Amino acid sequence: MREGGHRCWQIVVSPDEDRLLRKRDEGWGLRVGGAVPALRAGDRFFRSSSPDKILLAAEGGHPPPRPPSPIPRPGILLLLLTLLANIPAPAPAAPRSLATDRFLFVFEAADRRAVEHLAEIAPQKLARIEQRLRIDLPVPIHVYLQERLQVPGVPHASGWPEWVEGLAVANANTILLRSPRTLPPHESIDEIFAHELAHLALGRRVPDGLPRWLNEGLAMLIATEIRPGDIPLLTRLAALNALTDFSPTELDFQGGVYRARAAYAQSLSMVHYLKREKGWPGLALLLDHLAAGEDLTTAAAQVYEKPWPALVDEWRSGVRMRYTWLPLVLSGSLVWVLASPVVGFGLLHKWRDAHRRIRAMAEEEAVDDEIARVEKIWERSYRVPDPEERKPPDEPR
Repeated sequence: MREGGHRCWQIVVSPDEDRLLRKRDEGWGLRVGGAVPALRAGDRFFRSSSPDKILLAAEGGHPPPRPPSPIPRPGILLLLLTLLANIPAPAPAAPRSLATDRFLFVFEAADRRAVEHLAEIAPQKLARIEQRLRIDLPVPIHVYLQERLQVPGVPHASGWPEWVEGLAVANANTILLRSPRTLPPHESIDEIFAHELAHLALGRRVPDGLPRWLNEGLAMLIATEIRPGDIPLLTRLAALNALTDFSPTELDFQGGVYRARAAYAQSLSMVHYLKREKGWPGLALLLDHLAAGEDLTTAAAQVYEKPWPALVDEWRSGVRMRYTWLPLVLSGSLVWVLASPVVGFGLLHKWRDAHRRIRAMAEEEAVDDEIARVEKIWERSYRVPDPEERKPPDEPR
């Protein structure tokens, strides 16, 4: 056969003969279609595209051009992956926006319904916060709904844990909310929005910052969050005499799930106690003193007219009474133990009363029977027969 201008033969061999042929450099011959060409020392032979064929250049020239070998499947896969990796990603959809009198919402198209709901309830929540905290927030308040929280214009300010559902940036008058599409089913976007809006107002109310427990407690109280899981936590802390004294290093909001939940529960409970003492005006006055640069101990003593340690002790005593003694007193077993004498006396009195009534009824029935019997006897003794009933006397015979 002829390939590339050289005289060549196509020799069909087995794999073993192929390997043997590659090792020999002495003249010998193989059958090709019945002919036996002589192979001389120095002749070169080359593997063809077929695994069982050899192209032999008998004239000792350059090897004939090899046909292009097919790309193996792993190579095709690698090539496809390389091409796909080089394809530019589609540009993200342009964010949508919705402006109201006080807010500017920025969101993706999939969150439009949630944003319309927030725009409807936002004025009422903002008015309540501004009234209770005595502050007027500037406009517009930017609210971003994002799948992954990131401060706009600050690329490095991201990477918050997945459990962070919202963030308030007071100096930028901005609130970041996680998209409702990524929230757990039990979480409410309304509560998260009110919580972060309260943080925004507190951050602008006291620019130097509040103690973490006071900031979180006020935000939860303003958002009217329902936290039924706080009751067993406070009960456990009160029973173990492990309630905090609200020292700067006592509460740990980032020390694990249990410690964080305990910190939030005690913060909300303490703020509830302060609100019961002086109401929202007292809390607003406390913020005034803190904004003026006073420390918490001095500010609390002036507003509540008690030393701060005394306020903490009263709060602890209230928690112990509410979550340990009262449940014990009102528990079902103790109530039944205490009520058993009363219940027994009541049952005995009821039995005696029933027996008395049965006996009275029996006596009344006996009297009635006796009266009926006497009346029958009386009627028989005094009864006079009618004239028609009298028989004529017998005539004498």
